[in-house]
Amino acid sequence: MLIEVEHWSGAGNRFVIVDYRKKEENIQWNCLVKSLCKRNILADAEGLLVLIEINNKNSTCVYDFYNPDGSTGVMCGNGARCAIKHVSLIENLNNNSIKLVLNGCSYEGKLVNNDNVALRLPLYKELRFIDNWTYVNVGNHHVVIDARDLVKSIEEFHLFNLVKFSNEYIN
Repeated sequence: MLIEVEHWSGAGNRFVIVDYRKKEENIQWNCLVKSLCKRNILADAEGLLVLIEINNKNSTCVYDFYNPDGSTGVMCGNGARCAIKHVSLIENLNNNSIKLVLNGCSYEGKLVNNDNVALRLPLYKELRFIDNWTYVNVGNHHVVIDARDLVKSIEEFHLFNLVKFSNEYIN
């Protein structure tokens, strides 16, 4: 079986996109994602976006997102931006708003100046201020750190172990 893939980048995050609208084969994407995200020449991808459906009448597209380990369920903002740009190019959805359904959750985005993508994220589900960092959950987990508060030099920055400060939030 041959699978045609596209390689996309959104703000430095790399994604593999597959158009699966024809559904000619029953593919278990969670089993294939490791090999699809592992790339020989290019840097490995952060995830796989599988295009399931496009409805041109109401500018809606449906994608499934898989992390490189095969898990699903966490929305990826840069992947969502790639999905909106991808669908706008293949189906010429250039109207003001594109509804994106990603792993069953709805988001809204639009193409700006035919090149950039604006994505409306939902209001945060959780917000915590902890020491010198902020935890924000907008459907996926983010930690915001002002590195100037944490390190005195670039060497210290590279040695800094973020994991020990955030084990509670890593999934």
